[in-house]
Amino acid sequence: MNNNLPVTNVLLKKSLKSELVKLLIWSIFSLIIGFLLIFIFLKPTGGSVNSLVVQTDADKDVDNLSLDAPISDSPILKVEDSNKVEDIKVSENSLNTKEKAMVPPGDLPSNLHQTQSPYILMCWDKSGLEHDSSQCDELADIQALFDERLYVVRKCIDEESSTDAYGKLSVAAEIDFEHLSISFWNGASSEISKADDVITCLRDKLSGFPLNKIDHDFSRYRIFFTLKAGIETEKLNNENTVEISDKPVEARGGKIVPVIKDKVRVRKSPVTGEIIGKISAPNSVSLLKQDGEWCNIITPNNNEGWIICTALEIK
Repeated sequence: MNNNLPVTNVLLKKSLKSELVKLLIWSIFSLIIGFLLIFIFLKPTGGSVNSLVVQTDADKDVDNLSLDAPISDSPILKVEDSNKVEDIKVSENSLNTKEKAMVPPGDLPSNLHQTQSPYILMCWDKSGLEHDSSQCDELADIQALFDERLYVVRKCIDEESSTDAYGKLSVAAEIDFEHLSISFWNGASSEISKADDVITCLRDKLSGFPLNKIDHDFSRYRIFFTLKAGIETEKLNNENTVEISDKPVEARGGKIVPVIKDKVRVRKSPVTGEIIGKISAPNSVSLLKQDGEWCNIITPNNNEGWIICTALEIK
């Protein structure tokens, strides 16, 4: 009996060891099966993490932007949701809101001039609501301020186009009074060579335009104006405008009213009519009739035209 006991103990130990190994193998196998089942039943649809990325409508819009769309000077868009209102810039090179050094006035170049006063295309109030041109104020001060800085435009034309450049330069501008920012785009009707390069120059050189000197009713404006390069301003004025003097005005069925502003443009018709001259205080005119914000008048030289009514002292 004593001789068989060690043999029995050895067999028991081998059997126990075998069972432990089987149990360990079965546990590992069960663990693997469990992970496989979890992966099969709970894996993300689409098979990868990337499939969870949702393309928003904004992403689609960016992908579909035209190559001709302005990027470097895109206006600031106001986006509103249920929780907050925030300014979203279309690009990092959008309207520059940093304070710029003020561009000083200078001498009016003899071979560059505005062929028409700036035309207001549209405007926006502080809430971001858009208004058409008929609802926007005229920005009466902007033409005189721009005339005083035409030397900058002339320099850009000389540097980017040619000192002999001749023809029209069409300019669209976006003015943001809230951020004191102004930017420019080239109009399709520009005639001078390398007009796009000239406008790019203006974006930099006129970024310090004195917007704080302009009276305005709205927060943001989009305007359009044209310049003529390569022709003497004095010669063109003699051909296309009617000189207005300080001679006394005679009423022709209207009442005599004083002019209270300087360098007021007189047009053949309201808003966008051809400019036939300018008149300043303390002249008086004969007021024939009013049509909204525009007044039909007779000038001291007995010429009939239209001016903005805010330039007159109407009682």
